Amino acid sequence: MSDWPKGPTTWIEYRKLYVSVPFTWNLIDVRATVTQTSPFWDSVVVGGPAVKLSRSKHFPTPFEWPDGVTVDTGDLSGVLKRTNPAAMRTSTGCPNKCGYCAVPTTEPVFAELSVSEVRPILCDNNFLACSKAHRGRIYSLLEDGYFDERIDFNQGLDARLLTGWDAEWLRELKAKCRLAYDYPAEGKAVRSAFALLRSAKVPLKSIFVYALIGWHDTPAGAVKRCREIDSWGVYCCPMWFHELDAMEWNRVTATQKKLGWTKAKRKAIMGYFWQHRGNLDSI
Repeated sequence: MSDWPKGPTTWIEYRKLYVSVPFTWNLIDVRATVTQTSPFWDSVVVGGPAVKLSRSKHFPTPFEWPDGVTVDTGDLSGVLKRTNPAAMRTSTGCPNKCGYCAVPTTEPVFAELSVSEVRPILCDNNFLACSKAHRGRIYSLLEDGYFDERIDFNQGLDARLLTGWDAEWLRELKAKCRLAYDYPAEGKAVRSAFALLRSAKVPLKSIFVYALIGWHDTPAGAVKRCREIDSWGVYCCPMWFHELDAMEWNRVTATQKKLGWTKAKRKAIMGYFWQHRGNLDSI
């Protein structure tokens, strides 16, 4: 995880600057950078999830780039390996169409990829939605690998699709298991997935549960969900919801304010569960 950059990935090939933009709130700064002339590049190509979103229905007005900048709404070749050399993907897209997620826009087609060599960090949007045959091949390849880093299903495992067979593999691989408890109706599935992992003797220290907060919930509701996760003795990781056209990181929108959210309440929840500081008395 420590090798992930906090912003855009950039590189130069044959005097052409490539910029992969992960988050929409990076767009303005990237535009300012590529507007400047440089002795190191003659032309610019921008791409990545944020660029795809900026050309979608989520942006009523398309984000504009300076003349001479090429906008690539496909996938910049080799970008994941440049972003994190330990990362890989075995599938693209996701069959789910969650209302808070960018994947249906940025990767509308769910497909398994042909994989012959694996790396320890898997970045599939929904690995467990792949066929059992595909998952088995990947588990076996991971088992045969020799990695300096711990195996990590980095983008999360769909709690609704976790089976006892998968849980046994995850224990054998000593993998980091990341689940998501994004809204109250997911509770039953997440609790079931957690029970499967524990029945397979996956240690608590290997289980992480993410909680989306600020999406159709109140601060009190978010705290209740996070406290439930915390009570299981695992890592509770709240994640702030951003609209798909967000141009400011961690902004509290008008819709969120109507639900009772404030900047202080967001920071209190994030600080309490991520950094074990402060208290939730004001929520």
